[in-house]
Amino acid sequence: MTFKLIFNEFSVRFFNIKTIISIIVIAIICIVAAQDEMIPGVSVSYLINHIMVFSHIQELILVASAFPVVMTFCDDWEHRFTFNQVIRTNTLNYAISKVTLAFFGSFLVTFIGLFISVGVLLLWFPLYIPHEFTVLARMFPAYSELVFSAYPVTALLLKITVFSYSMGFWTSLGLLLSTYIPNRLVVLVSPYILRYYLGYFMMYLPGIFNEEHISESYPIFFGEPWWVHFSYFTLYYFVLFLLILFFFKRQLEKRVRNESA
Repeated sequence: MTFKLIFNEFSVRFFNIKTIISIIVIAIICIVAAQDEMIPGVSVSYLINHIMVFSHIQELILVASAFPVVMTFCDDWEHRFTFNQVIRTNTLNYAISKVTLAFFGSFLVTFIGLFISVGVLLLWFPLYIPHEFTVLARMFPAYSELVFSAYPVTALLLKITVFSYSMGFWTSLGLLLSTYIPNRLVVLVSPYILRYYLGYFMMYLPGIFNEEHISESYPIFFGEPWWVHFSYFTLYYFVLFLLILFFFKRQLEKRVRNESA
């Protein structure tokens, strides 16, 4: 039942024109943002890293990646579809389908958009330059051993993946907010607002919990191999996913109960 519901959510809410537009917008944002660094002797890996660590570009990418999926609960609530789904499936299955769509929908939009921008930039710049390995190692510190082992492409893909995790997290957090304030406009900009204020607070947490550092793939355990860092980054966002799912389900139950009373 849960997997069928998730499949239906993606079929209806993700595979549509809004998703295509968001992917194209992210690709355009990345290409335009890279122009400031487009000088002879740079690589695509360098340009993409510049995009992923520039805060204003991150915020634009976040809003674009959230656009297709963050308002789905608002739509359901507005059209009284939530009650039918909860009755047919139960609150847990409904919550899983919504949070999964928000997290992985935003993740995929970000990842694909960045991947397309890489492909476009390859028309003018090489993917990496061997004499640039020292610079790339500083840009991908958690994956520096991959860079020096002549696998900079793998390091770039891992960094894009973790960055996309981050976009999925803030989008699903915006979805959670929609169970408290089911207003489409508020929810649409909520990932940006939450990231700005809550992200500022999280900057002062220890490195192991610092979302900004983790989203940019800063090493957490010095001296450990790249796969330890990447595994931790994945586990970190999975735990956040579960926390959002828990609070989404709890608030959903309260809202449905209050409306039914």
